[in-house]
Amino acid sequence: KEDTENLKNASGDINSLSQKSLKEVTIAKLKEFGNKLTAQKNEETTKIEKITAEKESDLLETLDSKIQPVYFTKPETTEETKNNVKMQIKRIIYSSLDYDKGEIKKLKEIIEKVKGKDEGEYMIIDLLYGKALDIQTQIDKHLESTKEDNKIIHNKPHR
Repeated sequence: KEDTENLKNASGDINSLSQKSLKEVTIAKLKEFGNKLTAQKNEETTKIEKITAEKESDLLETLDSKIQPVYFTKPETTEETKNNVKMQIKRIIYSSLDYDKGEIKKLKEIIEKVKGKDEGEYMIIDLLYGKALDIQTQIDKHLESTKEDNKIIHNKPHR
């Protein structure tokens, strides 16, 4: 009977060790993933700044006053909010086009062709300020969530 209890205790220790090990591996992978996302975001920002420096290559600045969502015209929408929204859109659109200035100019030309046509403008607003912004916002939320999870995990006392 004593041997059986010792075996159960040893088995419990093994299970607890494997759970602890699995938790540590998961934490390490989350941290690595968060670091990769942060590095990617920094790289994207650098590439976007280079493109934005050349006004003729900057898609959103050219279209800013012509095609924009209704909430951009409201007085309570700050310039900071507008700039954050534009940066999020640039991150997903420019990265989708591999930061290729030629491809960005092609997209810009397509948008210029539909400008002034209600259906075309609605389509562009939906694409840029709807779908693209929603996708990038979700990516950013997951990045922040990963960072928060890492902070919480690393600030908890180990058992």
